[in-house]
Amino acid sequence: MERPDFRKHLGRIAVLFCLAVLLAGCSGSESAVPPPILPPADTATDDSPKQDPAPEPEPEPEPEPEPEPEPEIIGDALALVYEVWNLRSVSVQCQGKPGTLIVIQTHAENQTAHKAQLKHTLAELGSVTPSNATDGMDANRLFAGEAEDALGAWVETDKNERIWRPIVAAVDAASVEIRPGEEKMVYWYVFLPEENGAWTQMHWGSREEQRGRFSPIPHKTA
Repeated sequence: MERPDFRKHLGRIAVLFCLAVLLAGCSGSESAVPPPILPPADTATDDSPKQDPAPEPEPEPEPEPEPEPEPEIIGDALALVYEVWNLRSVSVQCQGKPGTLIVIQTHAENQTAHKAQLKHTLAELGSVTPSNATDGMDANRLFAGEAEDALGAWVETDKNERIWRPIVAAVDAASVEIRPGEEKMVYWYVFLPEENGAWTQMHWGSREEQRGRFSPIPHKTA
């Protein structure tokens, strides 16, 4: 009986083993290919729709500044600072009496924090000035309104008398108020009846306090 040749079988087994190893290596290399890199889930790609950024909150409107309170009105004409610029005396008839009309041009400035409100004549306020006042003119209209309560003049006469006379102040036809820091031309009108004589000096102010003095001689300070 012939003995089997084991060397032949071993050679076949070796060949089959090598083939099995090769086949296993090929299949393993295919499974070792890394998977494709995907973008993170929260990262947009060119193909993914772009989302608009969230709108910024609108800023709150700034509160409107409160209006400044209107200055309080005071009726005291003596609150103003006056400077006499010019004056003139003419002979007139006023309220049925002959006498002297004294027209004074003043420069007034409000240096207070309040509005000054002047009483005034009723017609043609400030239209009579030292430049156009004439003898025999109608003076009644100048005294148709109220005179200032506080503002007046102590008039000295050639009869050695000292008489208190009210002053009618006229600003203009548009306004009789002078606001804080405002300057205006203010005209004063003083009537001295003929029976009291001619005036020699005048001290204007209040009954208790004299603010300034002037004489009948016309003069200008500016």
